[in-house]
Parts: sequence; structure tokens; C-alpha cells
Amino acid sequence: RGWAGIRDGSWTRMLAVGLTGWVTRCRMTEALRLAAASVVAPFEESALIWGVCIDFAFWQALPSGRALVGATIVVAAGLLVLARERGAQA
Repeated sequence: RGWAGIRDGSWTRMLAVGLTGWVTRCRMTEALRLAAASVVAPFEESALIWGVCIDFAFWQALPSGRALVGATIVVAAGLLVLARERGAQA
């Protein structure tokens, strides 16, 4: 539970995670520049699902009940905005 130094082999993994996160953020920013936020938002929200799946695949860990309630609120709000935007365009 205390501080543990970073092992030599972990540096490359940390660099890979940082680079892929940076590229992903740049691509999402570009998508928001080119398309309406209501179109891009569902892809951004899917990060919650991907995070849970990857977390379970690697560490067999599931989010707590509080985290699931928070994620549900965020997704519901996104769907509400999406429905409102689509209704306004019709």
C-alpha cells in the first residue's frame, strides 16, 4: 500500500499510455471542431463503458455502487441533451 518505485519495464508502458491518451484527446478535440457536440458526445461517453471493460479485463475489478450511480447520471444527462438536440433539429 505504500510507495513503490517504478520498475524499468513499466516506463515504456507508461509512455505508451500517455501517448495514446494524448493522440485520443487531440482526435476528440478535432472531432468537436468539425462536428456538433451532440454528435460527438456519445463517443466521449462510451469511455465510461470502455474503462469498466478494460478494468475488469486486466484487474477483475468492478466499479463501486456510487461510481455506477454517478456514471448513470452522466450518461442519462448526455442522452437527454442528445434527445433535446435532435428534437430541436426536426
